[in-house]
Amino acid sequence: MHEFMRFCAVGGVAFMVDAGVLELLIAAALPALAARVFSIAVALQCSYLLHGAFTYRAHHGYSIQSWRLFMTSNMFGAAINYAVFAGVLSAALGPDAESSRWIALVAGTSVALFFNHWANRRFAFARKEP
Repeated sequence: MHEFMRFCAVGGVAFMVDAGVLELLIAAALPALAARVFSIAVALQCSYLLHGAFTYRAHHGYSIQSWRLFMTSNMFGAAINYAVFAGVLSAALGPDAESSRWIALVAGTSVALFFNHWANRRFAFARKEP
């Protein structure tokens, strides 16, 4: 359970990075769906570094191989996250575009949370047998 709590804490930081990059790119006139591709990519890099240092530190070393495993396994979670984000945006939940974006962002991140935790434990940060 402690690992899941650390996972969620790192996820909270990555969520803030995702949201911040998303809003910056939208302010720079990039459409929300295109901006989200970039914000997810930045958040994934942040997640890799923080999960390795904080969540799974006991059995992880940074390497190209561990980064590739992380990115490969988490791309499925990112696709889930993006699909939910796009679906909620297309449903236009509110009259205010910004509030709809935030609802879509929270919904996408929440739906992908459990898949990403499973993928990280199973693949990206799996304990190495001696």
